[in-house]
Amino acid sequence: MNPSSLGSNQSQQDLLLVKNNLAAYFREEIITGRLATGEKIEEIKWSKVLKIPPMVHADGKALAFTRHRTG
Repeated sequence: MNPSSLGSNQSQQDLLLVKNNLAAYFREEIITGRLATGEKIEEIKWSKVLKIPPMVHADGKALAFTRHRTG
């Protein structure tokens, strides 16, 4: 098996896990009324609330949520 394809596959799995966790979190926020249905989710604001550093493009705009790996 090609080691580089393992890393790519793992990255995709990690991204799906993050997306699923965020979706579950925001779903709960909507159900409990803390987030209005249709309310815009601003990456910078929510990354601070969730303590997740945002991925920022060179022009300063947030691209997506990301977690920095350690070790």
